[in-house]
Amino acid sequence: GIFCKEINLTKYLSVVCRDGFGSQYLKKMYGYGFCHLFPEYQYIYTEMNRINHRQHGFRHDDLQQMNDFVGWSNFPNQKVERKKIVVFDKMYKAFEIPDKIFSNEVVAEIRRRYFSSDKPAVQDGSIVVHIRRGDVASRGYGESGRKRHLTNEWYLSYIKKIISLYNNEKIIIHTNDNESIIDFFDKNLDCNRFNLLHFRIKNHIIREDHVKELQYTFHEMVAAKVLFMGKSSLSHVAGILNPNKVYYINHGKTDKQIEVPLSRWKFLK
Repeated sequence: GIFCKEINLTKYLSVVCRDGFGSQYLKKMYGYGFCHLFPEYQYIYTEMNRINHRQHGFRHDDLQQMNDFVGWSNFPNQKVERKKIVVFDKMYKAFEIPDKIFSNEVVAEIRRRYFSSDKPAVQDGSIVVHIRRGDVASRGYGESGRKRHLTNEWYLSYIKKIISLYNNEKIIIHTNDNESIIDFFDKNLDCNRFNLLHFRIKNHIIREDHVKELQYTFHEMVAAKVLFMGKSSLSHVAGILNPNKVYYINHGKTDKQIEVPLSRWKFLK
C-alpha cells in the first residue's frame, strides 16, 4: 500500500496536521493527489486551524486570511460524517512518487483553486532564489533543521552559477535570515555581481504584517520566471504551482516530504 499505516474501506480521506504554512499546504495537496490517483477514495479538504511559525503566532483572523489565500475554501466539500473520514497527518509512501501524485490534471486543479482568490501584486518574470534559514541552522532547532542547513559558502557558489547562467539579470533572494547573509555576499562578490542581488528579508518586506508578507513571498515564488527552490516545503509547493522553470537543490539531506523532486524540475550542477 501507499501508506505505512493501513486504510480501512472508507472512501473518504483527509489530511490534518499542525506545522508551518508550507508544510501543511504540501501535505494537503499530497492528499488530494492521492485520492485522484486512487479514485476509490474521495478527498475531504480541511482548513488549517493552526499555523506554527517561530517568530509570530497566527490569530484566528490570520488563519482565515491564509485559508482564503490558498483558494480551497471557494470549493466546499460535500457533507460527510466525521466518523466516516480517515484522517492522516502525513502522506508516508506517497512522498516517494510525486510524479504520480501530481499529474498534469491534479496540478491544473490545484492551480485553479489557488488563483480563485486574490493574490498580491508581485514582479512577474523575475528570477527568485529561496534561501531557507530561520529554524534551519547548523546547530539547534532539531534534526530536521540541521540536516536541511546549507552554509553561506555553499550558497555563494550557487549564486555565482545563477548569475553566470542568467547573463547578469536581476535576481531576487527571499530569506528569513538576518542581514548577515547580505554582508557575507557583499564581502565575497565583486560589486557588479552583488548589485544584481535584490534581497527580500523576512520582516522587512511588509513590516508588521506577517500574513501579507508570507503571501507576498509565496506568490512571488509561484509567479517567478525562474524559481530556485530552497530546502523548504514553502518553496516546494511554490515549485508545484509555478508553471515556468524550477530548479531543485539536489544536495545533502532533507525532510521526507521534499526529498523526491518532480521530474520536470531541473538541477543546477
